[in-house]
Amino acid sequence: MEEAHNEKKFEQLLIIAEPSFLGLLRINLPEQIKKLVCFELDKNITTHSLEDIRKHLPTFLPSH
Repeated sequence: MEEAHNEKKFEQLLIIAEPSFLGLLRINLPEQIKKLVCFELDKNITTHSLEDIRKHLPTFLPSH
């Protein structure tokens, strides 16, 4: 993730993860990456349909 950030491959980061894994991410993400997180969802939606996953995401991507 740091490498992709350094290569300017993303400006914002949306994180969707099972609650305990999201906690691990929060602890382990470097500060420069944490600053780019604009949306978090503490759910495991990996088994959901694409339509249902989209319902969990913001209509428009948040901006900084």
